[in-house]
Amino acid sequence: MTTYFDRLPVEILHMIFEFMSNSDVLWSFYNISPYLNAVLNHHHWHTLNFQSISKSRFDFICNHLELQRIISLTLSNDIKTPGQIQFFFSQFNLRDFINLHSLTLLSITYEEIYPILSDLSKLKHLTSLITTCRSSEPLLIGQTLTQLKSLKNLSISYGDIFDHNVTFPLHNLTILDAGTCNFLELRRLQWIVPSLVSLKIILEANHQLQLVKRGNIFRLNHYACLL
Repeated sequence: MTTYFDRLPVEILHMIFEFMSNSDVLWSFYNISPYLNAVLNHHHWHTLNFQSISKSRFDFICNHLELQRIISLTLSNDIKTPGQIQFFFSQFNLRDFINLHSLTLLSITYEEIYPILSDLSKLKHLTSLITTCRSSEPLLIGQTLTQLKSLKNLSISYGDIFDHNVTFPLHNLTILDAGTCNFLELRRLQWIVPSLVSLKIILEANHQLQLVKRGNIFRLNHYACLL
């Protein structure tokens, strides 16, 4: 069946796609016509964000994924999409996303992230890892972080980055959102992440304040701190 969109040149269709999420593009245009399918096959599927997506749309997108095209992936276990992360990784191996640069895992617990930790180190191009934790138990990923040689941006709202699980400096890490820490942990960051240019933390004010009065801990381009 010929549609109005079949009359549009490929360049115009790609311009339309730029105003839509990749999941919306695939959901809206796939299998409408052979011409549109051909255009979609050559579209750059860079970014997938499954946060708040419906189950039917999620299943549809998963059935048409080309893993090597994805460079940014967002998954969420929030109230609208419970169990999404576990289900996704029961269908796909994280290590097969060979060109993945950015991974965001929202509302996750350590029990849920643990099965994929070993695969994180297989992602040679991963530069950004963003997590939010929904439990009282921290995300114990310190040892894994030492294996992510390309990681530059880390957001871990509740984790063990301040613990001694991080056995040597993370020289490539330049952007860090580390959640809550105290002054002793802040001083430890100077050794853990010596190349930081941007730091966001919630700082617990207590009697350790004198430990940082003697001088600057970091020289940062961007620093956000909540007391």
